[in-house]
Amino acid sequence: MTATDPPTPPAPAASRFLSDEEAALWTVEELRARAAGGDESACYHLAKLLADQGRAGEAIALLRPRAVAHMYAPGTVYAADLTVEIMLGHGQADEAIALLHARLSAGDVAVTSWLVEILAEHGRMNEALALFHRAEDVYWLTTNRLARALVEQDRTEEGIALLRARVEAGYESAKFGLVDLLTGLGRVEEAIAFLRAWADAGDNDSAYKLAQVLAGLGRVEEAIALLRARAEAGDWAAADRLAQLPGQGLAGIEGESVANRLGPRPGQGRLDALRELADAGSAYAADRLARLLAEQGRLEELRARAEAGDRHAALRLREALDGGEDG
Repeated sequence: MTATDPPTPPAPAASRFLSDEEAALWTVEELRARAAGGDESACYHLAKLLADQGRAGEAIALLRPRAVAHMYAPGTVYAADLTVEIMLGHGQADEAIALLHARLSAGDVAVTSWLVEILAEHGRMNEALALFHRAEDVYWLTTNRLARALVEQDRTEEGIALLRARVEAGYESAKFGLVDLLTGLGRVEEAIAFLRAWADAGDNDSAYKLAQVLAGLGRVEEAIALLRARAEAGDWAAADRLAQLPGQGLAGIEGESVANRLGPRPGQGRLDALRELADAGSAYAADRLARLLAEQGRLEELRARAEAGDRHAALRLREALDGGEDG
């Protein structure tokens, strides 16, 4: 090889997924040859490259047989997922919806939330609602997005009712979706009434959210009274929030704040302390931990915490993945 020759692309092992950096060293024809030889990893990257070049039809034709068969490249999403993404990006929403319906009919319930969102985004709201109500479980962000979509289509009361029904059915994640929706509609007192009722029933997160809403409305004295009562009862997370309000400190409050518990510990020590507090039930620490993990790019830990039911981690993970897609 001379000094002017391009670098020779590494030949990936059959069991290893070809990374974006490695795939960038291959031409379309080289990727096509590897895909024809059974390298599903090369097929995936070839389809992405073709779509990026405006050759969506070729990309879809390449992927469709694999999408129907639910074949996927090791370490990446189903070929069907990529097919749907390309279709949506090139004005083929109906085809994408049909493909997702086929997957759902074949037993792939994991696509339910995605299909609900796509139907709603493309004006097929009644279909989206019918699927939503039939489904055994739907991603919590999908529920919130569906409610907002109803509001955007002048079906405001339906959107509110959808979230209220989820809350009443025991879906904790729908609570703040309902509050944020009502607040955005200017129906703040309704949002406050819900938060107050949940807080009085023992929901700490709702109490903290209520204090945040009150302070944001300039009703700082109400927020202080709420947090101080909880802090004096030994709620150190409330104490920490109280300390952040104007003119407030920790003097005379029983229980330590998160900041005091963490102390000056930097780096890994701070992460370990936050994990301990979050695992002990501190919503505040869970939120701080999720933000820190996202900032440090620790997506696998975020994913693990989200899958274990940590809604703070789920939110930061979704934001990180959406941001990566936007970039």
